[in-house]
Amino acid sequence: MLLETPVPLAVGEELELEFCLPDNPAPLKPRVQVVRKAARSIGVKFVTLTIEARESIRQFTGVKVKASVA
Repeated sequence: MLLETPVPLAVGEELELEFCLPDNPAPLKPRVQVVRKAARSIGVKFVTLTIEARESIRQFTGVKVKASVA
């Protein structure tokens, strides 16, 4: 997932990300790790993800999510 950030983050740094998907009543709150950074953006990978969150992302994007399950 690519994100824009106003604060500097280091590759390898972990943080909790909160976001909502359409038609999903609860926000998703996975832990992610920074795997790539540019001037004002970062690329992250999911570190922990519940089975429900994984299914919500799969339904929204049509892509199978690869991540550890919390």
